[in-house]
Amino acid sequence: MVRLYSIIILKEVDNDQKIISNFIYGEGSWKFLMYSSYIKEICFALSKNFAGKVNTGCNEKFEKDDYVLYINKFLNGITYIIVTDIQYPSRVVLDINRKVVNNFSEYVKDNYDINYIKNLDMSSFNKSLKDMGEQYQYPEKMDKILALHKNIDETKLILHKSLDTLMKRGETLDDLIEKSESISLTAKDFYRTTKRAKCCYIF
Repeated sequence: MVRLYSIIILKEVDNDQKIISNFIYGEGSWKFLMYSSYIKEICFALSKNFAGKVNTGCNEKFEKDDYVLYINKFLNGITYIIVTDIQYPSRVVLDINRKVVNNFSEYVKDNYDINYIKNLDMSSFNKSLKDMGEQYQYPEKMDKILALHKNIDETKLILHKSLDTLMKRGETLDDLIEKSESISLTAKDFYRTTKRAKCCYIF
């Protein structure tokens, strides 16, 4: 299953990356208590490490084992980081990044001073970030093209199963026709001929 592990917003202060807000998969759930704790440590460590490798005003993508980091560092000192597994679709990550950047800019009213941000009540924004992170655990529900691809794949699977069933029925029909004493030799010859010619199907 594809996984969105984390969304992290950093602010560079005196050559250090301060965490402003974050979403961690499974955090707050007893079911994933230990798991989310490990994910949090890993994502924070990777984010701070790789954020320092990205030039201001640039965005980069890094892969480390099963983790993929999408880092977008702005001139205002804010860095947006999205951490996923290697199977998570990158086109959806772009959509997440766009929404997070816009939502945060609106929330801080384009004032990125660290002292101003420190004095803000971030609880509402943190909740919206958490909600977004949970929604995007299912990228096919958030992206119309992915949803279309999924529907096509599911339809193809159903068709393959149907064809397999029909082929099995065809094999069974062969046996029944050959063994039946109530079918004339002429009818049997007709069945064999049409099957070889593939011009007539009997299901």
